[in-house]
Amino acid sequence: MTSLFLRGDVLAPKGLLADHVLEIAHGRIVRMVPADGFRFARQARRLSGGMLVPGFLDLQVNPVGARQDMPALAAQLARGGCTGFLAAFITNDFRSLAKQLAW
Repeated sequence: MTSLFLRGDVLAPKGLLADHVLEIAHGRIVRMVPADGFRFARQARRLSGGMLVPGFLDLQVNPVGARQDMPALAAQLARGGCTGFLAAFITNDFRSLAKQLAW
């Protein structure tokens, strides 16, 4: 298993954790430990000028219309840290809605 190690301040449920290392494997966080207790901390990729935060979920992306390119929308949201979203569709006939969902 190949892991990626990221080092920096981490926003966690209990607050901000200073100087921690995240191990990421297969796109998931495997563990999070203080850098001073991690023997490979110096090899970890250090975050510069920010903090590590969980991915954001946008629960209402509005409006999503017939001309909206869903893959482009998903890519745009991902650049801002959004890892999931719920598209809100404009009330329309069934065929129009089905076309919007067929991306």
